[in-house]
Amino acid sequence: MKKLLIIGGTVFVGRHITEAALAAGWEITLFHRGQSGTDLFPGVERILGDRNTDAAKLEFGQWDACIDVSGYTPTNMRGLLETLRDRVGHYVFISTISVYRDGPGDALDEDGPVLPDEGLQTEEVTGETYGPLKVRCERMVREAFGERATIIRPGLIIGPHDRTDRFSYWPMRFDREAVVLAASPDSIIQLIDGRDLAQLALKSIGHSGTYNATGSGVTWGEIVSVCQAATDNVSRVVWADPSWLTGQGVQEWTDLPLWVADPSAHRSLSDVPITRAQSIGLTHRSLKESVGDLLAWLRDGRGDAPLKVGMTTERQQELVKALEETPA
Repeated sequence: MKKLLIIGGTVFVGRHITEAALAAGWEITLFHRGQSGTDLFPGVERILGDRNTDAAKLEFGQWDACIDVSGYTPTNMRGLLETLRDRVGHYVFISTISVYRDGPGDALDEDGPVLPDEGLQTEEVTGETYGPLKVRCERMVREAFGERATIIRPGLIIGPHDRTDRFSYWPMRFDREAVVLAASPDSIIQLIDGRDLAQLALKSIGHSGTYNATGSGVTWGEIVSVCQAATDNVSRVVWADPSWLTGQGVQEWTDLPLWVADPSAHRSLSDVPITRAQSIGLTHRSLKESVGDLLAWLRDGRGDAPLKVGMTTERQQELVKALEETPA
């Protein structure tokens, strides 16, 4: 039986990777802090520790492969890579499409230009530093493992156990409210279910190089239709013009999660090629399945905590009223 070390492995994508690896027959070791998922995966070997300070706890193991889902800064990577360089056969690092330079004419394939990380003086992860820090982490993985390294760059990830609420906002709105405000029905966005990403991570073991991992693209109209159909609640959609919304002070991405007023200015949301990942086995379940499973988890496992993102019900009602009172 082949041995797999998972750095993390109990939250969202890491949890899906652990489940998929168990189903595939891997002998698994989880290295994590023990702050979540302690009731999951009975019988799986666990080594508890902080990746920043406790990498030495891995000095006595040998694994055929490692999948790392929780590296964001050089401090996260340095000790771990030094310890595992000669103890792991193949290293899979989960990065992000946010590493790409997303300007006019920039290619978004795996050989396209990435954001500069030279001169980066901070390890604080913000909207501005997230991409460059991941660029540096990728470089460190390649330097440590060479041809024994795989970099996976996911796009927007959805599905059960996603606690960001970014996509969950949409099925939850339809499940709980009579009216849902939306925009840009023809605009395309790429999404990947965390379980499909987990399968790709396992399939990528032994394949060196870099792989984009996202969906083939779906319109906002399709997203809204699928979310609306997934619930028994009777609700209607109110479509608003993007310019009207921005004129009302609606913030793209946050007030209406994942939506942007001008998709051409955010090509990494909709124009990322995935043929290289498909060549090693990337597949996608249907949006209907993803939304249905997500909604079932939201009802049963998320609890009643307020949404972390998105406008309030009251704000949405104000906007709908103002829109419907606007002369045609």
